[in-house]
Amino acid sequence: MTSLSEEDRLCCAYDELEEGTTKTFRAAAKAWNVPYDKLKSRWAGARPRNENGSNNTLLSETPKLALLTWINLRLTCGKGVNNYDIMRVANHIQINNGSEARATAR
Repeated sequence: MTSLSEEDRLCCAYDELEEGTTKTFRAAAKAWNVPYDKLKSRWAGARPRNENGSNNTLLSETPKLALLTWINLRLTCGKGVNNYDIMRVANHIQINNGSEARATAR
Protein backbone atom coordinates (compact mmCIF):
# COMPACT_ATOMS: atom_id res chain seq x y z
CA MET A 1 0.00 0.00 0.00
CA THR A 2 1.29 3.45 -0.91
CA SER A 3 1.47 5.85 2.00
CA LEU A 4 -0.31 9.17 1.51
CA SER A 5 1.57 12.45 1.57
CA GLU A 6 0.81 14.92 4.34
CA GLU A 7 -1.10 17.06 1.85
CA ASP A 8 -3.29 14.11 0.86
CA ARG A 9 -3.91 13.24 4.52
CA LEU A 10 -4.85 16.88 5.19
CA CYS A 11 -7.37 16.72 2.35
CA CYS A 12 -8.86 13.51 3.76
CA ALA A 13 -9.13 15.00 7.26
CA TYR A 14 -10.71 18.16 5.80
CA ASP A 15 -13.21 16.08 3.84
CA GLU A 16 -14.20 14.12 6.93
CA LEU A 17 -14.82 17.36 8.82
CA GLU A 18 -16.81 18.78 5.94
CA GLU A 19 -18.93 15.62 5.62
CA GLY A 20 -19.46 15.47 9.38
CA THR A 21 -18.02 11.97 9.80
CA THR A 22 -15.47 13.44 12.22
CA LYS A 23 -16.76 16.05 14.65
CA THR A 24 -13.61 17.79 15.90
CA PHE A 25 -10.38 19.10 14.42
CA ARG A 26 -8.38 17.23 17.04
CA ALA A 27 -10.01 13.89 16.18
CA ALA A 28 -9.51 14.39 12.44
CA ALA A 29 -5.89 15.47 12.91
CA LYS A 30 -5.17 12.44 15.09
CA ALA A 31 -6.98 10.00 12.78
CA TRP A 32 -5.06 11.19 9.71
CA ASN A 33 -1.76 11.92 11.50
CA VAL A 34 -1.60 15.58 10.47
CA PRO A 35 -0.72 18.69 12.50
CA TYR A 36 -3.77 20.10 14.27
CA ASP A 37 -2.75 23.72 13.59
CA LYS A 38 -2.24 23.08 9.89
CA LEU A 39 -5.65 21.40 9.56
CA LYS A 40 -7.32 24.25 11.43
CA SER A 41 -5.63 26.89 9.24
CA ARG A 42 -6.71 25.05 6.09
CA TRP A 43 -10.27 25.06 7.41
CA ALA A 44 -9.93 28.83 7.89
CA GLY A 45 -8.96 29.23 4.23
CA ALA A 46 -5.17 28.98 4.13
CA ARG A 47 -3.78 27.40 0.99
CA PRO A 48 -0.82 25.06 0.70
CA ARG A 49 2.49 26.87 0.32
CA ASN A 50 2.96 25.54 -3.21
CA GLU A 51 -0.32 27.23 -4.25
CA ASN A 52 -0.01 30.58 -2.56
CA GLY A 53 2.51 32.17 -4.90
CA SER A 54 4.76 32.96 -1.97
CA ASN A 55 7.53 35.40 -2.70
CA ASN A 56 7.90 34.01 -6.22
CA THR A 57 5.06 36.10 -7.64
CA LEU A 58 6.43 38.83 -9.88
CA LEU A 59 4.55 42.06 -10.35
CA SER A 60 4.19 43.40 -13.86
CA GLU A 61 5.71 46.83 -14.57
CA THR A 62 2.65 48.95 -13.66
CA PRO A 63 1.97 47.35 -10.25
CA LYS A 64 5.72 47.29 -9.57
CA LEU A 65 5.93 51.03 -10.27
CA ALA A 66 2.91 51.66 -8.01
CA LEU A 67 4.55 49.70 -5.18
CA LEU A 68 7.88 51.50 -5.60
CA THR A 69 6.06 54.86 -5.65
CA TRP A 70 4.26 53.95 -2.41
CA ILE A 71 7.56 52.91 -0.77
CA ASN A 72 9.25 56.14 -1.91
CA LEU A 73 6.36 58.23 -0.59
CA ARG A 74 6.50 56.50 2.81
CA LEU A 75 10.24 57.01 3.07
CA THR A 76 9.99 60.66 1.94
CA CYS A 77 7.43 61.27 4.71
CA GLY A 78 9.82 59.75 7.24
CA LYS A 79 7.70 56.65 7.83
CA GLY A 80 9.23 53.21 7.90
CA VAL A 81 8.41 50.34 5.59
CA ASN A 82 8.54 46.71 6.67
CA ASN A 83 7.94 43.39 4.89
CA TYR A 84 4.36 43.14 6.12
CA ASP A 85 3.52 46.61 4.75
CA ILE A 86 5.03 45.75 1.37
CA MET A 87 3.11 42.45 1.24
CA ARG A 88 -0.16 44.15 2.20
CA VAL A 89 0.21 46.93 -0.39
CA ALA A 90 1.35 44.48 -3.10
CA ASN A 91 -1.78 42.39 -2.48
CA HIS A 92 -3.95 45.52 -2.54
CA ILE A 93 -2.42 46.58 -5.86
CA GLN A 94 -2.95 43.10 -7.32
CA ILE A 95 -6.62 43.08 -6.24
CA ASN A 96 -7.19 46.54 -7.73
CA ASN A 97 -5.71 45.29 -11.01
CA GLY A 98 -8.08 42.34 -11.08
CA SER A 99 -5.52 39.73 -10.03
CA GLU A 100 -5.59 37.46 -7.02
CA ALA A 101 -3.66 38.59 -3.94
CA ARG A 102 -0.83 36.09 -3.64
CA ALA A 103 2.00 37.76 -1.73
CA THR A 104 2.74 36.22 1.64
CA ALA A 105 4.79 37.23 4.63
CA ARG A 106 7.10 34.22 4.30
